[in-house]
Amino acid sequence: MQLKDYIYEQGMSIRGFSRRANLNHRNVETWVRGERIPNVKAIQKIYDFTEGKVTISDFYGANVKHREKKELKDSHEKVE
Repeated sequence: MQLKDYIYEQGMSIRGFSRRANLNHRNVETWVRGERIPNVKAIQKIYDFTEGKVTISDFYGANVKHREKKELKDSHEKVE
Protein backbone atom coordinates (compact mmCIF):
# COMPACT_ATOMS: atom_id res chain seq x y z
CA MET A 1 0.00 0.00 0.00
CA GLN A 2 1.38 3.41 -0.85
CA LEU A 3 1.83 5.94 1.92
CA LYS A 4 -0.67 8.40 0.43
CA ASP A 5 -3.30 5.64 0.36
CA TYR A 6 -2.62 4.72 3.98
CA ILE A 7 -2.89 8.35 5.09
CA TYR A 8 -6.17 8.76 3.17
CA GLU A 9 -7.64 5.51 4.54
CA GLN A 10 -6.84 6.58 8.07
CA GLY A 11 -8.49 9.96 7.53
CA MET A 12 -5.30 11.81 8.42
CA SER A 13 -3.58 14.79 6.92
CA ILE A 14 0.09 14.61 5.96
CA ARG A 15 0.91 16.82 8.94
CA GLY A 16 -1.13 14.62 11.26
CA PHE A 17 0.57 11.48 10.02
CA SER A 18 3.98 13.14 10.27
CA ARG A 19 3.37 14.24 13.83
CA ARG A 20 2.12 10.84 14.96
CA ALA A 21 4.92 8.94 13.20
CA ASN A 22 7.53 11.46 14.40
CA LEU A 23 8.61 12.42 10.86
CA ASN A 24 9.23 15.76 9.17
CA HIS A 25 6.05 16.76 7.31
CA ARG A 26 7.95 18.30 4.40
CA ASN A 27 9.81 15.05 3.85
CA VAL A 28 6.56 13.11 4.04
CA GLU A 29 5.05 15.43 1.39
CA THR A 30 7.89 14.61 -1.03
CA TRP A 31 7.50 10.90 -0.36
CA VAL A 32 3.75 11.02 -0.90
CA ARG A 33 4.25 12.82 -4.24
CA GLY A 34 6.85 10.23 -5.26
CA GLU A 35 9.57 12.85 -5.65
CA ARG A 36 11.93 11.23 -3.15
CA ILE A 37 12.37 7.98 -1.30
CA PRO A 38 12.78 8.00 2.47
CA ASN A 39 16.00 6.71 4.03
CA VAL A 40 16.07 3.33 5.73
CA LYS A 41 15.46 4.78 9.20
CA ALA A 42 12.35 6.66 7.99
CA ILE A 43 11.07 3.61 6.11
CA GLN A 44 11.40 1.59 9.32
CA LYS A 45 9.41 4.24 11.25
CA ILE A 46 6.71 4.21 8.56
CA TYR A 47 6.60 0.41 8.49
CA ASP A 48 6.29 0.24 12.27
CA PHE A 49 3.71 3.04 12.48
CA THR A 50 1.54 1.53 9.73
CA GLU A 51 1.92 -1.96 11.24
CA GLY A 52 3.52 -3.25 8.06
CA LYS A 53 0.93 -1.89 5.64
CA VAL A 54 3.46 0.42 3.94
CA THR A 55 6.73 -1.30 3.02
CA ILE A 56 9.98 -0.39 1.31
CA SER A 57 8.78 -1.83 -2.00
CA ASP A 58 5.82 0.58 -1.98
CA PHE A 59 8.22 3.52 -2.20
CA TYR A 60 10.36 2.14 -4.99
CA GLY A 61 7.33 1.44 -7.17
CA ALA A 62 6.05 5.02 -6.69
CA ASN A 63 9.43 6.57 -7.47
CA VAL A 64 9.86 4.58 -10.67
CA LYS A 65 6.48 5.79 -11.93
CA HIS A 66 7.34 9.42 -11.12
CA ARG A 67 10.75 9.14 -12.79
CA GLU A 68 9.24 7.58 -15.93
CA LYS A 69 6.69 10.42 -16.19
CA LYS A 70 9.44 13.02 -15.79
CA GLU A 71 11.65 11.35 -18.41
CA LEU A 72 8.71 11.16 -20.81
CA LYS A 73 7.91 14.85 -20.25
CA ASP A 74 11.60 15.83 -20.70
CA SER A 75 11.90 13.83 -23.93
CA HIS A 76 8.68 15.38 -25.25
CA GLU A 77 9.97 18.89 -24.55
CA LYS A 78 13.19 18.11 -26.44
CA VAL A 79 11.23 17.06 -29.52
CA GLU A 80 9.25 20.30 -29.66
